[in-house]
Amino acid sequence: MSHQPSGRTITVTTKCARDVRRDDQRQRPGIAPEALPHIFNPFFTTKPRGAGTGLGLSISDGIIREHRGVLRARSEPGHGATFEVELPLTSAT
Repeated sequence: MSHQPSGRTITVTTKCARDVRRDDQRQRPGIAPEALPHIFNPFFTTKPRGAGTGLGLSISDGIIREHRGVLRARSEPGHGATFEVELPLTSAT
């Protein structure tokens, strides 16, 4: 990547096993529009009480910020969610 011109991009795609039904139809609920502005807030969760702490995305966002990066999310209900991690390019030491 170091020999590429500016605008370098690495794309990583994953699939969650629980989002694939046995009949191979994908279930992609996405993030509700009213929840999206809050998903990086500590202790924010849409799960039932006792099912989650609401810290995962907040911690991830904090780690990425400590590395001078940005974590973004976009979602359209019924079409899943996309998370983008942008990190600054640094030279190896």
